[in-house]
Amino acid sequence: MPHGMSLDAHALRALQRTTHELNQGLEDELGALGISPAEANALVCFEDEPRRMRELIADTALRPSTLTGIVDRLERRGLIERAVDPEDRRSFRIDLTAEGAHARDAVQRAYARVAGRAAGELDGTQRAHLLDGLAAIERAARAG
Repeated sequence: MPHGMSLDAHALRALQRTTHELNQGLEDELGALGISPAEANALVCFEDEPRRMRELIADTALRPSTLTGIVDRLERRGLIERAVDPEDRRSFRIDLTAEGAHARDAVQRAYARVAGRAAGELDGTQRAHLLDGLAAIERAARAG
Protein backbone atom coordinates (compact mmCIF):
# COMPACT_ATOMS: atom_id res chain seq x y z
CA MET A 1 0.00 0.00 0.00
CA PRO A 2 1.43 3.43 -0.92
CA HIS A 3 2.79 5.40 2.01
CA GLY A 4 0.21 7.51 3.79
CA MET A 5 -2.82 6.06 2.00
CA SER A 6 -5.71 4.63 3.98
CA LEU A 7 -7.12 1.26 3.04
CA ASP A 8 -10.17 3.01 1.53
CA ALA A 9 -7.98 5.30 -0.57
CA HIS A 10 -5.92 2.32 -1.69
CA ALA A 11 -9.11 0.47 -2.66
CA LEU A 12 -10.33 3.50 -4.63
CA ARG A 13 -7.00 3.70 -6.45
CA ALA A 14 -7.20 -0.03 -7.28
CA LEU A 15 -10.75 0.42 -8.53
CA GLN A 16 -9.67 3.34 -10.70
CA ARG A 17 -6.79 1.33 -12.21
CA THR A 18 -9.06 -1.65 -12.78
CA THR A 19 -11.67 0.55 -14.45
CA HIS A 20 -8.97 1.94 -16.74
CA GLU A 21 -7.80 -1.56 -17.68
CA LEU A 22 -11.37 -2.75 -18.32
CA ASN A 23 -12.10 0.32 -20.46
CA GLN A 24 -8.92 -0.34 -22.44
CA GLY A 25 -10.01 -3.94 -23.02
CA LEU A 26 -13.44 -2.74 -24.05
CA GLU A 27 -11.95 -0.16 -26.44
CA ASP A 28 -9.91 -2.95 -28.03
CA GLU A 29 -13.04 -5.13 -28.41
CA LEU A 30 -15.16 -2.28 -29.76
CA GLY A 31 -12.55 -0.94 -32.17
CA ALA A 32 -13.90 -2.82 -35.18
CA LEU A 33 -17.39 -1.50 -34.45
CA GLY A 34 -16.23 2.10 -34.20
CA ILE A 35 -18.06 2.44 -30.87
CA SER A 36 -16.47 4.11 -27.85
CA PRO A 37 -16.89 2.76 -24.31
CA ALA A 38 -19.11 5.76 -23.51
CA GLU A 39 -21.33 5.01 -26.51
CA ALA A 40 -21.38 1.34 -25.53
CA ASN A 41 -22.46 2.35 -22.02
CA ALA A 42 -25.51 4.07 -23.52
CA LEU A 43 -26.34 1.35 -26.05
CA VAL A 44 -26.51 -1.45 -23.49
CA CYS A 45 -29.18 0.48 -21.57
CA PHE A 46 -31.72 -0.25 -24.30
CA GLU A 47 -33.91 -3.32 -24.33
CA ASP A 48 -37.21 -3.48 -26.17
CA GLU A 49 -38.72 -0.12 -25.31
CA PRO A 50 -37.76 3.50 -25.93
CA ARG A 51 -36.00 5.30 -23.11
CA ARG A 52 -36.27 8.80 -21.73
CA MET A 53 -33.14 10.87 -21.33
CA ARG A 54 -33.50 10.96 -17.53
CA GLU A 55 -33.63 7.14 -17.49
CA LEU A 56 -30.43 6.95 -19.54
CA ILE A 57 -28.74 9.46 -17.25
CA ALA A 58 -29.60 7.29 -14.23
CA ASP A 59 -28.55 4.06 -15.97
CA THR A 60 -25.25 5.35 -17.35
CA ALA A 61 -24.28 7.63 -14.42
CA LEU A 62 -23.16 10.21 -16.98
CA ARG A 63 -23.64 13.95 -16.74
CA PRO A 64 -26.58 15.19 -18.83
CA SER A 65 -24.33 17.24 -21.13
CA THR A 66 -22.03 14.26 -21.71
CA LEU A 67 -24.93 11.93 -22.46
CA THR A 68 -26.49 14.49 -24.81
CA GLY A 69 -23.29 14.47 -26.89
CA ILE A 70 -23.27 10.67 -26.96
CA VAL A 71 -26.94 10.52 -27.98
CA ASP A 72 -26.26 13.10 -30.71
CA ARG A 73 -23.40 10.98 -32.10
CA LEU A 74 -25.45 7.77 -31.98
CA GLU A 75 -28.32 9.51 -33.74
CA ARG A 76 -26.04 10.88 -36.50
CA ARG A 77 -24.75 7.35 -37.05
CA GLY A 78 -28.29 6.01 -37.39
CA LEU A 79 -28.10 3.82 -34.27
CA ILE A 80 -30.87 5.60 -32.37
CA GLU A 81 -33.77 7.86 -33.17
CA ARG A 82 -35.61 10.42 -31.10
CA ALA A 83 -39.37 10.95 -31.11
CA VAL A 84 -41.55 13.33 -29.15
CA ASP A 85 -42.78 11.66 -25.98
CA PRO A 86 -46.56 11.31 -26.34
CA GLU A 87 -46.91 11.56 -22.54
CA ASP A 88 -44.85 14.77 -22.32
CA ARG A 89 -44.52 16.66 -25.57
CA ARG A 90 -41.67 18.76 -24.11
CA SER A 91 -39.39 15.74 -24.02
CA PHE A 92 -38.25 12.92 -26.25
CA ARG A 93 -38.12 9.17 -26.18
CA ILE A 94 -35.04 7.58 -27.60
CA ASP A 95 -35.14 4.21 -29.30
CA LEU A 96 -32.71 1.94 -31.10
CA THR A 97 -32.96 1.56 -34.84
CA ALA A 98 -32.54 -1.91 -36.32
CA GLU A 99 -28.86 -1.09 -36.89
CA GLY A 100 -28.64 0.17 -33.31
CA ALA A 101 -30.08 -3.10 -31.99
CA HIS A 102 -27.38 -5.01 -33.90
CA ALA A 103 -24.73 -2.67 -32.47
CA ARG A 104 -26.12 -3.14 -28.94
CA ASP A 105 -25.99 -6.91 -29.37
CA ALA A 106 -22.37 -6.69 -30.56
CA VAL A 107 -21.53 -4.47 -27.58
CA GLN A 108 -23.13 -6.97 -25.19
CA ARG A 109 -20.97 -9.73 -26.69
CA ALA A 110 -17.88 -7.51 -26.28
CA TYR A 111 -18.83 -6.85 -22.64
CA ALA A 112 -19.18 -10.60 -22.09
CA ARG A 113 -15.73 -11.28 -23.54
CA VAL A 114 -14.03 -8.57 -21.48
CA ALA A 115 -15.91 -9.59 -18.32
CA GLY A 116 -15.06 -13.24 -18.91
CA ARG A 117 -11.36 -12.44 -19.12
CA ALA A 118 -11.47 -10.07 -16.15
CA ALA A 119 -13.43 -12.34 -13.83
CA GLY A 120 -12.14 -15.64 -15.15
CA GLU A 121 -10.28 -16.47 -11.96
CA LEU A 122 -13.23 -15.70 -9.66
CA ASP A 123 -15.64 -18.39 -8.57
CA GLY A 124 -19.40 -17.76 -8.36
CA THR A 125 -19.30 -16.68 -4.73
CA GLN A 126 -16.47 -14.23 -5.35
CA ARG A 127 -18.33 -12.79 -8.35
CA ALA A 128 -21.47 -12.33 -6.26
CA HIS A 129 -19.46 -10.59 -3.50
CA LEU A 130 -17.76 -8.38 -6.07
CA LEU A 131 -21.10 -7.34 -7.57
CA ASP A 132 -22.54 -6.63 -4.11
CA GLY A 133 -19.48 -4.58 -3.17
CA LEU A 134 -19.54 -2.58 -6.39
CA ALA A 135 -23.26 -1.87 -5.95
CA ALA A 136 -22.58 -0.58 -2.42
CA ILE A 137 -19.73 1.63 -3.66
CA GLU A 138 -21.93 2.98 -6.45
CA ARG A 139 -24.74 3.83 -4.00
CA ALA A 140 -22.31 5.58 -1.68
CA ALA A 141 -20.74 7.53 -4.56
CA ARG A 142 -24.15 8.68 -5.78
CA ALA A 143 -25.14 9.75 -2.27
CA GLY A 144 -22.05 11.93 -2.30
